[in-house]
Amino acid sequence: MRYFIILTMLLTLFSCRKKDEKLPSQQLDKFVETFKSYIIIAASDTAKFENRSAYLDSALAKNKYTRQEFDSVMKYIGKNPNEIEKFVNQFGDSLKAITKRASGKNSK
Repeated sequence: MRYFIILTMLLTLFSCRKKDEKLPSQQLDKFVETFKSYIIIAASDTAKFENRSAYLDSALAKNKYTRQEFDSVMKYIGKNPNEIEKFVNQFGDSLKAITKRASGKNSK
């Protein structure tokens, strides 16, 4: 449910913006991995959600990504509705893969 709320907030914040040039797929891939790391870290420590900035810093370090790079891609995605759709689809697929791996481990 928390993921749905976060994705809904992103879509609301970034919808109906002006279209720009295309984002390289490597940048989107890295952004998705970093965002996924952030969500996983934040979800694992629900009692301390006020530390979300520290969670993002941890996800950035894990993925060797700077805050400036992350913010730049976030702004780009926000300005381009097609990129929002790509992000949501790629992020959703990534979370499904995690869930599938986790359920496979639990069934063994």
